Amino acid sequence: MKLSELIEVTAAELGMKASEVNTRARFMRQAGLLRSGGRGKGAPDMEASDLSAMLLGMVSMSEPTNTGADLAELERAVIFGCEWTDLELTEESFENLRVSFRNKHRLAPPPFFDTEGAEKAPLGALSKLLSVAAARDDLEIQYIEQRMDREGRAVEFVWLQNWTHNEARKAYGDWTRDRTDLWQFPEGDEETRWEIVVEYSLVEPQRDQRQRELRIPGPPIHRIVREALA
Repeated sequence: MKLSELIEVTAAELGMKASEVNTRARFMRQAGLLRSGGRGKGAPDMEASDLSAMLLGMVSMSEPTNTGADLAELERAVIFGCEWTDLELTEESFENLRVSFRNKHRLAPPPFFDTEGAEKAPLGALSKLLSVAAARDDLEIQYIEQRMDREGRAVEFVWLQNWTHNEARKAYGDWTRDRTDLWQFPEGDEETRWEIVVEYSLVEPQRDQRQRELRIPGPPIHRIVREALA
């Protein structure tokens, strides 16, 4: 899929004016966030990194002409926390136990993110999530959201995926280096459905004092992924 096609699909799926999507895309391309070069059939095909920039650009709260600079600023956000929820635990087995990583001194990466590498910032993280979503039938993106208030801004990715209890136990132990709490996890190779919530935050006073949020729900994201990354 070429950029012009991605613009059309994004506008149609998100119910936005094509002119706004085109303007935001133009300034993201000028900022080096969308690949460029060539025209028509010679234009580059869009990849997960381009789709990541496009989607985050559509939840930008800046003026369309400032989208590139706005995303560059958002790239300074750091991972704030990752929360797992086993959606299939019964009332008898700890009532949908929440395993939360919000310790600033020991941040645990979400599944398949390398938070010391490409996924340490929002664009790379969303790019990886979209790539995995294109390859795995069990992964279901719920939404991406950007929030802003006078104290800073945050972007949140939420998805569902399958995971076995043993995989969760091992991941928890490996990431936290603390095996004293493994009793919280049932044992076994049975797959269960997990909700993963990942948040990247930039704590920095904002010129705009209003509290705002923009969200793109999962279904249009998946439709765009299928068309763009097929």
